[in-house]
Amino acid sequence: MSAGPRIGIVAGEASGDILGGRLMAAIREREPSARFAGVGGETMLAEGMDSLAPLDALAVNGFKDAVALAEPVPAVASSAPALRRRTRYP
Repeated sequence: MSAGPRIGIVAGEASGDILGGRLMAAIREREPSARFAGVGGETMLAEGMDSLAPLDALAVNGFKDAVALAEPVPAVASSAPALRRRTRYP
């Protein structure tokens, strides 16, 4: 039995979380063994996403919000290798 695909997905705000959750569900209909990792909110978490960071910690709305994330975003990105190790298939 082969392992399913690992898919990275990121939502930047609440509507993206809803759409991302729907996308994950649609992918799972075709590929039940698919695994997801990234950044999302409650909808994507409910679909089984392995979260790098909570959506509300990284959501942006405008330039000022984006500048405020100059420190947290690199920290989340640097955690990606650890997430990849956690989600490797046997």
